Amino acid sequence: ATDNPNSEFTAAGTGLSADLLTAFGTQCIGGTFGPNSYTITGTLLTSANITVGPLSGYQFSTSEFGTYSDDLDLIQPGGAYSQEIWVNFLPIAAISYDGNIPVAGGGASSISVAASGSGTSGLPTLVSPTSASITSSSAVLGGDISIIGCTAVTERGIFWSLTNGFLDGEGTEVSESGSFGTGVFTLSVTGLPSNTVIYYKVFASNGSGTVYSTQQSFTTSQVFFNVGDISIIAINSNAPENFAFATWVSIPNNAIIKFTDGGFNGTAPNSVNTAGNARGSESFVLWRNNTGSAIAAGTVIKIEGLTASIGIATGGGINGLAAGGDQLFAYQGNATSGATPDYSGTGAAVNFSG
Repeated sequence: ATDNPNSEFTAAGTGLSADLLTAFGTQCIGGTFGPNSYTITGTLLTSANITVGPLSGYQFSTSEFGTYSDDLDLIQPGGAYSQEIWVNFLPIAAISYDGNIPVAGGGASSISVAASGSGTSGLPTLVSPTSASITSSSAVLGGDISIIGCTAVTERGIFWSLTNGFLDGEGTEVSESGSFGTGVFTLSVTGLPSNTVIYYKVFASNGSGTVYSTQQSFTTSQVFFNVGDISIIAINSNAPENFAFATWVSIPNNAIIKFTDGGFNGTAPNSVNTAGNARGSESFVLWRNNTGSAIAAGTVIKIEGLTASIGIATGGGINGLAAGGDQLFAYQGNATSGATPDYSGTGAAVNFSG
């Protein structure tokens, strides 16, 4: 009897034993790794040949730099015997190759030697997709390649889409080619629609294929216009009350413009820094271009209640317009919803800085 798990002896003392084979670990498929070795020892053997193997994923030789084969048939004279066996690991699939190498012959009971190794496809590993420097039409997007895999990364980049849950490889691609190692990378992405949720994935490719990150998202900012980009060209204070404005520049899809008749109070100087500079308890309309495309310069848009001739109007609706002395303002601010967006309240005097 013996404590060696790779040994077997008969009552007459005939037996085979072997020491341990070092594990090969996880290796890239298509390569040859090793050799590692173990030694077979025989006692009181007959002259029958000793056989080693086979075990899928491994090849064997009696010398480190010799010819390797799927199995060995070893001639030996009998009696005491010792032979070092060299083992190469050759994974061809991304699976575990753990198993037992059979060793038999010499009139002794068979033994086995544990072999351990697994194959990997060698794809890169991506972590931490990022978004930064977000504007109304651009952003800086990137990721971190923590493991390059079995070969160098030859392409890395971004796919972005307006569709939540878009499939890997779909959407708009922004990428770069070369030979890349591990580390953080970023790319400037332009041509994004304003005030819109953008979904994106980071990807990296090497000789084993392409891997994608989980989907992330961010929202582009709205477009802010300059004074003179639109004009309020008509106000009707008779029922049904309505007004119209003209565009002098192209209005991107999802752009938001807000209107109010909450005009300035009469107390001078009524600057943006004057407390209570705007009347409260007035009405508001939030208009958005929801057409799916830009509205051309020179377009006239009429809003009556919450109905817009082009785009969509939300909010309370302009009402209570006076025939004289009333004011109608177009403005913008960060808020994109609510009955009184960007106003601090609806009291008698509010602070306006939109």
